Amino acid sequence: MKSSSRTPMKICLIAVAIVLTGCGWSASTNCRTSGQCDIPTLRATLNVHEKARQDRVFMALCLSGGGSRAAYFASSVMMRLDRIMPSVDAISSVSGGSIAGAYYCMSHDPGDKNNPTGLLWRRDRVEDLMTRNYSVKGIANRFWPVNIVRTLFTGYDATDIMAETFQDNLFSVAPFQPPLTFKDLNTARPYLIINATNATENIARAKPFGNTFTFTHEDFSREVASDITEYSMARAVMASCAFPGLFNCMTLRNFRDRSFLHLYDGGVHDNLGLCTLERILCMACQDAATDNRAGAGYGGQDPCLCRQGVKKRGNLKQILQRIDAMPDKPYDHYVVILVDAHTTPKGGDRDDPDPRGIVSRLIPLDMNVLDSVDTFLTIKREAKLHEYRTESEKNDRFTFLHFSFENLDDGIDDVPHLPFGIHGEMDLRRRLNEIPTSLHLTRINGRRIDTAVDWLLARKLKKEIEKVDRILQVQRDNGSPAANR
Repeated sequence: MKSSSRTPMKICLIAVAIVLTGCGWSASTNCRTSGQCDIPTLRATLNVHEKARQDRVFMALCLSGGGSRAAYFASSVMMRLDRIMPSVDAISSVSGGSIAGAYYCMSHDPGDKNNPTGLLWRRDRVEDLMTRNYSVKGIANRFWPVNIVRTLFTGYDATDIMAETFQDNLFSVAPFQPPLTFKDLNTARPYLIINATNATENIARAKPFGNTFTFTHEDFSREVASDITEYSMARAVMASCAFPGLFNCMTLRNFRDRSFLHLYDGGVHDNLGLCTLERILCMACQDAATDNRAGAGYGGQDPCLCRQGVKKRGNLKQILQRIDAMPDKPYDHYVVILVDAHTTPKGGDRDDPDPRGIVSRLIPLDMNVLDSVDTFLTIKREAKLHEYRTESEKNDRFTFLHFSFENLDDGIDDVPHLPFGIHGEMDLRRRLNEIPTSLHLTRINGRRIDTAVDWLLARKLKKEIEKVDRILQVQRDNGSPAANR
């Protein structure tokens, strides 16, 4: 009798808990555009050319995916390129690279007196943030009672939990304060373009599935009639990191027709961030009166078509040729810096006749499905890298710097302060290649990445860095305000 009398009380308690924890939680948290976006101060946009034209050098930094390995690698490179970073026009980031890219663009240098976000770009602080175990923190947050209730009774899911984990650790001014949004981006930093992949079904002539969706004013306004400035930075980063199978899609409400847009890991379409760079370049020769119907997601045409009316964007070489053919060409040089945290796929053990792992022995699912994904991504990556390397070799005005563990191909024994346990270049490459793609990085692996970056800057990419310095020095001598920052 007592048990039955308590049942209504339990139901009431659950109902109260749901209300208090946001039972009204929607799978989408973006807001309708107000039409009052301040375009001149907007930092999340594909139209970065006003800044780039100031010194007639287009410089972009692309940060690849790869979990915390990619985040630390990207932050390590940016720390060491401190004299070049002020001249970078845009950062295009994917997956784990978005963690470092977003933090850099929202942070302030230690000497800045006005730091409204409270985020500090200082080496010890950044190293701590990039090596935190977000995997464990995210799992622990799943078991908070409020999160259990949300997960069971609302659209709240694992991706939302990890987004809040990022918010608590990376993108918040103080506990219990509103989340930092795109309007909080540091205007002294490069423009930020965070990339995700569209996982929404194709309907009629709209074919968004598999295309890149950028967290920019252009894609937010055209695709979902939403305001990018009010969107949470942590949720944008998590959308870019939402690896299929481990995380659910991040969802946006499309206010045009009240449908929904589902997004996951940006690396599914392009794990290097280079395709979005090409969209940016196309806007250099884009007529300002682009048809509003153009959009990268919904079928039709890309919003970055050139004046000539070409229906397809074309490859990098064709884009640069169209820009250079303009009567008043905007750039004398192009510099693309790619921080690529790619590791060589392992595949099956060549000495094992039965390469199944423990998981494949317990359930009827072979993990070679992951190998098939790696194969697809590797083929796409190699094709894109070949395109950029070829352009760099044949075009004196195009410089491509590729930070990659694969480039550790010469002797590295003479680099001082090697982390303990590393004996020579081949051992360093092997250990870097063994770092898993997850949201956790150990401090010793961070030190190994730092060693690789120091060697790449001192040896492999030394000539390219010197060339970039010369290009910027020419602009300083010509009195360019951007190059003198």
